[in-house]
Amino acid sequence: MIPILCLTKNSASPALLSAPDTASEPRSPPNGIHYLLAKSGIYKEVSNAFYMARVKVNGISHLEDTKDSVELHVPKLPLALLKQAEAFFAAAYNRYHSEAVVVLLVNPANRQWRLEVPDQKVESGCLHVAYEPTSVAVPPGFEIFGTIHSHASAGAFHSGTDDRDEVCSDGLHITVGNVDKPIHTYAARWMICGQAFPAALEEVVETPALPAIDQAWLEKIHVVCSALFEEDNLWGASPARGMDTPGVDPDIPAEMQDEYEDFMWEAHQRFVDRIPSR
Repeated sequence: MIPILCLTKNSASPALLSAPDTASEPRSPPNGIHYLLAKSGIYKEVSNAFYMARVKVNGISHLEDTKDSVELHVPKLPLALLKQAEAFFAAAYNRYHSEAVVVLLVNPANRQWRLEVPDQKVESGCLHVAYEPTSVAVPPGFEIFGTIHSHASAGAFHSGTDDRDEVCSDGLHITVGNVDKPIHTYAARWMICGQAFPAALEEVVETPALPAIDQAWLEKIHVVCSALFEEDNLWGASPARGMDTPGVDPDIPAEMQDEYEDFMWEAHQRFVDRIPSR
């Protein structure tokens, strides 16, 4: 294993992080080949009779690979709180034609969320809102852990301004768009340690169970097997699709026909498997 060194501030020499004969105390870097971990990245240093070189590399080959990840210890946001924020955004838009923001707080002990509305400054017609974090009233046991803000009449997305506002604010960040319309749009993500982790709204907000239905409604659905899947004409012509050649769909490239047929057959089998026996 090639040694790994760490170049720290105000240090006379790099400290040894790992080596084949791992020492309990850091020591000076060895001669030959080693990796150097610095503020600007990872470097490979080579020292021999001809030269001493330091070259930036993308990683350390003998280490295990990993990737960005986050394990969250907070519950989903209650839907009622999201709707409360949306009502505030709609009222703010109706009065100021601007964005608005609420701050999310979490109590880690009892796993509860709550909203707080901070003092904020907006410009009419401008897609930006600035708030003062010190104006947020944080009850005992709670901590700030994200925001929900609106995009006024624009759609929901994470803008460059949002990136700058949220990069140093750990937590859940939801953008609500089209608040001037009955149906709003949403964009959600976790911002953790300066890294964005996109999420679907249903992954971060509680979704209520659907109401019960009259089971008799399901009896109104009658399953009919398409002629395309009849045993004698499994891949036969389909005038409705413009398929005048058996087994050929003009919308699918020729080199993908076999894959398409396999996909359609598997879809048909899954469909048939779901048909309840009568």
